[in-house]
Amino acid sequence: MKKLSSQSSILLILSVSQLFGLSLWFATNAVLDQLKPEFNLNDSDLTLLSISVTMGFVLGGLTSSLFNLSDLMRATKFFFFS
Repeated sequence: MKKLSSQSSILLILSVSQLFGLSLWFATNAVLDQLKPEFNLNDSDLTLLSISVTMGFVLGGLTSSLFNLSDLMRATKFFFFS
């Protein structure tokens, strides 16, 4: 078996981290059917919830990049608070 180079292993770790991070983004759509009867939500409420989660990710990423937070904070703290 061929040993991964340092760059390949870093790329693999980043790719898997990105996949897991984005899976949270899509988690809302997976539970919408269960939330509807539980909280008596109509279709417009479900749409608003889905849009709110998406906008939260977008605004969080935009804020992080505008204030250059990844360079100002240690990586462990940055990921913990994000």
